[in-house]
Formats: sequence, C-alpha cells, structure tokens
Amino acid sequence: MVIHEFGKGQGQGNTLFDFEEALRDMLEFANQSILDLDLSDVHPTLADPPRYAITGGGKRLRPMMCMLCAEVVGDDYRDTREAFLALELIHEGTLVHDDIVDEGLFRRGTPSVQAEYDAKRGWLTEEMMGKSLGVIGIG
Repeated sequence: MVIHEFGKGQGQGNTLFDFEEALRDMLEFANQSILDLDLSDVHPTLADPPRYAITGGGKRLRPMMCMLCAEVVGDDYRDTREAFLALELIHEGTLVHDDIVDEGLFRRGTPSVQAEYDAKRGWLTEEMMGKSLGVIGIG
C-alpha cells in the first residue's frame, strides 16, 4: 500500500522520491491495464475506435484518483482495475461525444475519433464507452 507505507513516519526510508516512484508505478499500471483491455467480444468494426480513443494519451487523473482512494482506506490499488477502467471509458466516451458535437477534428494533437473513422462510428463508440461496465465484464 503506497500511501500507508509512505506515511509510516520519519527516518524509515520513506521519501518524497519513493512516493513519486509509487505514483509512476500506478500510472504505468493504469496505462498497461488500458492497453490490455479485452475488446475481443466487440465486432472489429467497433473495436478499433474505442481503442484508438482510449490509448490516445491523457493524464489518467480518474484512474489515479481511484487508485489513491483505495490506498487511503487501506486497500491495494491494483484491486481497482475494473473501477478505474469504467471511469476512464466513460470519460473518454464524453470526449468523443464532445468532439462530434463541436465537430472537433483533433483531440490531444491527433485526429479525433470522428475524423479518423467517421461520425457514425464515433457515435457508436461514444455509446459503447458510455456503457463501459458491460465492455469490461462487470455486471
């Protein structure tokens, strides 16, 4: 548990550097979990746009907040995988929706989902990501 170990007290080897390294580990876990997201049950025509949307970068604030909250209450951050994936998919779905409504052609310096695939697949992607609990196998 990152936070509890970091907060054990003075002189026990816990430094800000250790905490920053722990945060980097959490971010790496979040990014790897996103890359490992299994979309094999989704038709290939609809699997590519959400993967394109969710792997396009970002700060991963929602996964980080989810993992840190688990650590604060004494749980292991790795047990929050499904929860932070749901949060991130829903968030990315809202960004796809926003780009379609605003006719945005770029997101984070790369073509938006609607620009890369087309508006119809963009809408279907947004709809699927908004219902992310089924996509990641929860429920």
